[in-house]
Amino acid sequence: MPPDKFTLQVAGTGDRDYVNSLIARYASDRVQFVGFVEPEKFLRTLDLLVAPSLFPEPLGRVLIEANSVGIPVLTTRNGGIPEYVIDGKTGFLVHDEAELKLTLQKLVHDPSPLLHLGPVCLQHFARFSGPQPIDQHMAIYREITSQRKAA
Repeated sequence: MPPDKFTLQVAGTGDRDYVNSLIARYASDRVQFVGFVEPEKFLRTLDLLVAPSLFPEPLGRVLIEANSVGIPVLTTRNGGIPEYVIDGKTGFLVHDEAELKLTLQKLVHDPSPLLHLGPVCLQHFARFSGPQPIDQHMAIYREITSQRKAA
């Protein structure tokens, strides 16, 4: 797809005055502010989710939600994010705004790296859903409590 065919969709809400100032400044045919949306439906419309975390949060749920529908992510190496996102396989991890911009420019000019990531994202998500993580946690809990009883 030629770079001039890409669009940016900005989802979510925030301070009304701030959001309105962004819309006034940036909204166009290629930059769309869609507001609050149903996450799964919105994510399925994307080729890539760009969600750079500005602070060391434990892990943004939106990254997991994107992978759950086969969408790779472009995000920052903050907090617990690098423990979930596998760089180059389920998305792309960057250090700062300059690297984010460079990575996004590369992907706009050559989106082929995105083509093989969808199935990997789905497989990766499966490791974090359903009973498997709970069963793993319960096994650890049982092991710890049985060791304590034996002592």
